[in-house]
Amino acid sequence: MSSLRDDIHALINSLPEESLIEVYNTLWEYKEEEEKELHEEAKKEVQAERNQA
Repeated sequence: MSSLRDDIHALINSLPEESLIEVYNTLWEYKEEEEKELHEEAKKEVQAERNQA
């Protein structure tokens, strides 16, 4: 029985190269956006801690 992860990998591997590049670019952009949001959250937490001190 294959896992969802295996199914996703099989689907991605079946795509033409142009689509693969688009998938990787989209994943990269998503990762960067996630990191940016985490950084902003951390900045707000630090600022809140400083305001309480």
